[in-house]
Amino acid sequence: SMLKQGTWALCNLCRGRPFPEFSAVKDAIYVTERVIMNTEDVEVLSDALWVLYFLSEKEHIDESFEAFMKTGITEYLVRFLDHPFNNIVAPSIKTIGNLLAGPAQEVDVRIFFCEREYFNLNIVGDGSE
Repeated sequence: SMLKQGTWALCNLCRGRPFPEFSAVKDAIYVTERVIMNTEDVEVLSDALWVLYFLSEKEHIDESFEAFMKTGITEYLVRFLDHPFNNIVAPSIKTIGNLLAGPAQEVDVRIFFCEREYFNLNIVGDGSE
C-alpha cells in the first residue's frame, strides 16, 4: 500500500547518516502521529515508531523535544510497551528513553506516565504477588 511504502521511506530518510537537518524532517513527528493513531498494520506501525526513535536521538533531541510534547504521541508510546510484538515495543521504549534523557529543564515525567495505573499494574506490578 502507499501508506506502507511512504512510512518505510520516511523511516529510511530519518535514519540516514549523517542525520538530516531537523528543519527538513520536523513535520515527520506530526505525520507519524497520524499514522500511529490510524493504523493497525504492524509493519507500518513499526516503521512509524522507528521514525520517532530516530527523531528523538541525541542529535535531534533539543529541537524535537518540544514537537513531541505538542503531540499526544507519548501516550501511545506508553501503551505500546505492552504490545505483543517486539518490533513495536523496542522502538517505543527506546524513544521514551531518549525523551526522558532530553532537555533536563523541560522533562516532565508525568507526561510519559499519564496512564499511571496502566504503568503500575502492567509494567511494575501491583504488589499483590
